[in-house]
Amino acid sequence: MVDSLGAVASLGDLARLLAVPLLGWAALRDIRTRRVPNWVWYVLGILGIVLLVTDLLYWYPFNTYSTNLMLIRVAISIGFVAPLCFLFYLMEGFGGADLKALLALSILFPTYPAYYPPITLVEMGVPAILPYVNTRIGVFSLTILTNTVIVGIASPLALAVRNALSGRFGSRCFLE
Repeated sequence: MVDSLGAVASLGDLARLLAVPLLGWAALRDIRTRRVPNWVWYVLGILGIVLLVTDLLYWYPFNTYSTNLMLIRVAISIGFVAPLCFLFYLMEGFGGADLKALLALSILFPTYPAYYPPITLVEMGVPAILPYVNTRIGVFSLTILTNTVIVGIASPLALAVRNALSGRFGSRCFLE
């Protein structure tokens, strides 16, 4: 799709932007109340399924290298990332809302979305494609999961450092 400014993105990737405010609201609600209504995950899941089916129909008949690569990325996202998230949930590494969010993201964003800024921004040094990524696998949900695990590991360490600098020591210094 091309707009008057020359920005380009697939219709699916533009539609995926609809999920971002809802994901932000769900994250804020999770932080404030520790509860996210299930309808949020149904909406995101249905949107993800519709967009994934639309993408698959667009890529069909899967006879090029790029379409086969997209299928592999979708398979990794749904067949590896989603079950791995469920395993982390069973090990109590994630809460219920975290699991549902990551499952929705594995369907909604199995590959990196691509947005092309107007040529004027490219001339100013903005990368020609956003988000600017250079990954070997190209599975967006795997990147989100990896970053989640890194932040999850770093958070208790950051709390401990903050508490130590404040002179607070004890068994709960990694938790509060």
